[in-house]
Amino acid sequence: MGSCRSQRPDRFDLRYANLSNQVAPIILLKLLQTSVDLGSIHLSSYCTLTGSTIAQLRDLESNYNEKVLEIAINTLEKAKRDEFDEDIPEDVRMLFVDKDTVINAVSGSHDMHLLKIDNREDSIVTRANKWCANVVTQVHREEKTRNRNRVSEIHQYTNHLRDNAAKYELRHAA
Repeated sequence: MGSCRSQRPDRFDLRYANLSNQVAPIILLKLLQTSVDLGSIHLSSYCTLTGSTIAQLRDLESNYNEKVLEIAINTLEKAKRDEFDEDIPEDVRMLFVDKDTVINAVSGSHDMHLLKIDNREDSIVTRANKWCANVVTQVHREEKTRNRNRVSEIHQYTNHLRDNAAKYELRHAA
């Protein structure tokens, strides 16, 4: 009967070790995956919002370009009729030589504005992705530390229960 009692803590230890080895990585993996999924959802929402805002900005730039082109063509017509205002600088007057020059100048300006918008979009998306990667890395570190601490608490608690079980068996064995 004494040998049976001495085997109980060993069986408990073995079961506890097996359970700990199986459960801890599963819990850690699930928590980390949840964190990554939430971060991905937020980043996706942010990128979608950014994309729609940038699309609106492109539309506004196109509308602006159309209005500038219209004004430039009207100014060209005034220049052809010699109805220029006196306060227009000479270098600006040189742009209004012919329609192709005006269209090329306005088109070049439009292309530069779109390039700046595209560059800003790339910058925003790149920074958002970098930020997300940093957050995910930080969450992984914090979750790993938190889970290790929690596993340590569980080990301490099970050790406490094992000690109490051993004391209980000793009391009842006597």
